[in-house]
Amino acid sequence: GDVYAAEGLPHVPRTLHEATGLFAESEFSRATFGDAVVDHYTQFFRVEQEAFDKAVTDWERQRPKPVPAEPEIPRERPRHPPEREKSRKKPGYREQQELSALPQRIETLEERQAELTKLVSRGDFYRQDQETVATTLRELDRVSGELEECYRRWEELES
Repeated sequence: GDVYAAEGLPHVPRTLHEATGLFAESEFSRATFGDAVVDHYTQFFRVEQEAFDKAVTDWERQRPKPVPAEPEIPRERPRHPPEREKSRKKPGYREQQELSALPQRIETLEERQAELTKLVSRGDFYRQDQETVATTLRELDRVSGELEECYRRWEELES
């Protein structure tokens, strides 16, 4: 038969988002790998998808901006002039100290994340007792979350 014309066949997920949801809900995955592994990878995939969703691709940068069909003409003038955007105040001493400490903190977290990722990637990692595996995966999640928070805070302090 023609597999392309066949109806009712299961399909391969088309997006990471769809695949992550199916993986997280899969009884087979949980029975095979265990809840700790499935939960870890589900979180990992969601963080990756979130980072991807926030990124602006080269295609989006190079794409021409759409031209509006016709400019809208306001029918009424506003009664009050629009408020000017308040200029960002100069960072205080504590914010400057926090900003200057962030690169070292980020470097430390990135090194720890790399160590944990290397450990988790070893072929024999999941042969250890479940408590050790779960503890390591929780630590990797904690470090990844803290690293994301440091990036967010750095961006906030620099803007």
